[in-house]
Amino acid sequence: MLELMVVLALLSVLMGLVTPAMAARAPERDRFFAAHQLYAELHRARLLAVTQATHLTLCPSQSGDHCDGTNAWHQGWIAFKDPDKSGQPENRAAVLAYGEAQPDLRITSGGRVRVRFQPQGTAYGNNLTIEFCSAQNHGRATTLVVSNPGRIRLLEGGDCHHA
Repeated sequence: MLELMVVLALLSVLMGLVTPAMAARAPERDRFFAAHQLYAELHRARLLAVTQATHLTLCPSQSGDHCDGTNAWHQGWIAFKDPDKSGQPENRAAVLAYGEAQPDLRITSGGRVRVRFQPQGTAYGNNLTIEFCSAQNHGRATTLVVSNPGRIRLLEGGDCHHA
């Protein structure tokens, strides 16, 4: 019985040391997951645009059924077929994917409010840079870059620049 109590005491001490360290890494984990989720969806949208010979758009969306016209990707986002290039889904069925809001992050894209992939796989407009940072504006940034030819890159490091 005494040995069991000693083992439990040691486990309690170890858990007390490990838990704060793991909690401190939670913002990094959330940033990493959110960046990779959007990275994968951008690749999927580009592939669908090419294989289905249509325009596909991704944009920030809090509601999940229309673009908000902001650059606040942390409030949620959608990917949808956009054959008429209107910048809005025709209906709810046109929405192919929805990204959940990330309240503990700030995910911004400067002035860009959408990315549109054309049937050739190119991204219409200027290069798009999306920065993933913690909501407290500390730590390192993860940056997602979509170039005009449609190349999608994920970069780790650098400082957060959002306000």
